[in-house]
Amino acid sequence: MRLMRAHLPAEMLAFWLVEFVLGMGMFYVLLLPAGAAAGLDLGAVNRAAVLALALGVGAALAGLYRPEIVVEARRLVGSTLAGGLLAFPLMLLSAYALDRSFRGVVQGGGSAVLKVLVAWLVLLLATRLALRYALARGWFLRTVLIVGTPNDAAGLAVAIQGHRPGFIRIGGVVPASALPDLLATCSRGRFGHSKVWGVVVTRSARAEVPVGALMARRHDSPVLFGEAEFRESRLRRVDIDHLDPDWLLYADRVGRSRVGQFVHRAVDLVGAVSLLVVSLPVMVATAIAIRLEDGKPILYRQVRVGRDGRTFTVYKFRSMRVDAEARGAVWAAERDPRVTRVGAIIRRLRIDELPQVLNVIAGDMALVGPRPERPEFTSELADRIPGYADRLSVKPGITGWAQVSAPYAASIDDVRIKLSYDLYYIKNRSLLLDFLILASTVRVVLFREGSR
Repeated sequence: MRLMRAHLPAEMLAFWLVEFVLGMGMFYVLLLPAGAAAGLDLGAVNRAAVLALALGVGAALAGLYRPEIVVEARRLVGSTLAGGLLAFPLMLLSAYALDRSFRGVVQGGGSAVLKVLVAWLVLLLATRLALRYALARGWFLRTVLIVGTPNDAAGLAVAIQGHRPGFIRIGGVVPASALPDLLATCSRGRFGHSKVWGVVVTRSARAEVPVGALMARRHDSPVLFGEAEFRESRLRRVDIDHLDPDWLLYADRVGRSRVGQFVHRAVDLVGAVSLLVVSLPVMVATAIAIRLEDGKPILYRQVRVGRDGRTFTVYKFRSMRVDAEARGAVWAAERDPRVTRVGAIIRRLRIDELPQVLNVIAGDMALVGPRPERPEFTSELADRIPGYADRLSVKPGITGWAQVSAPYAASIDDVRIKLSYDLYYIKNRSLLLDFLILASTVRVVLFREGSR
């Protein structure tokens, strides 16, 4: 499903809607006043709807609607309970601010709040266990065929199995010449092991696909995807291995209108100033901690490459020793010995990134965009990875689609994966996608994902 240029997983949107309806019914029963008259209490309905919506948004911010939360058993219980607990206070207070009739819940003592919290956690856990049960039995499994040679299909198969387990299954790899006969014997359908939902044609096999035979039976054939289209719409990343050199010329919205540029800049300014005000106590405490442990300087200044290759100075809280790069620039590593004790904490919590709001206010960065890289790394990576320089077509950001979708980049292979997400953002960027990335950043910070 695509909404305002953002590709959203339809199955998880449907799951959110089902959970909202169930939550609304559950909260209606909990919030119904004692001794209420027979019939529907519209006040309780409104309160239940606001609370279900607010807590659903909180669960989304905690990342509880990501498919991997349901698929991976070891993460299901822990992530669900932790995410629900972390999101609950903020969302309950937000509901109270929207509808003052919640004062009976918020001010009704610990038992009233505890009752709502327990009910919500039980619902979150029960619905995810139910979805896991359904996925384990293949009730929502979509089978796709890959058209091409095994070598051509290998990379796509790895991407599908790594990103959509439980939802998309590879039914096989077939040559283009065999596709019409195979589809004639297949049972077309959306879900189930024995039905084919889609066919993905690899780039190398596209010229060999018998278009006429497929067009003749297009109304009863599975959905047909090109490989690049499938990666973008289903995996939400760009196929950088087969990227046309001129793709950026035709990528919609890269050259924003003046109105679009103005709105984007206004959102960046408002967001950066708000973040600066809210985080000021944390920033002051961090500065004091750095000064006490390792002296000056408190801020780390470094030249980075921005939009159109222009360089600027980025500001971060210093998390490494002063002599960390005495021998030159190197990749960050797990348990990097150059990191100070305070630095290890602020890196895990992403507090070291907060001074970059000054770069956003100055106009060198945006709230959302590709991570700004150092000139020496940019030159090296642009030479080794086709399309890497295209990241410079937009402003770098404090957070971005690659930062919330892939692990920390500490090698060339990691950079290639993150580049596929960065280019997806450049091609599909919009205010909605920016909002989704900012919301996902909350989850990344809460669960300390990808930090080093």
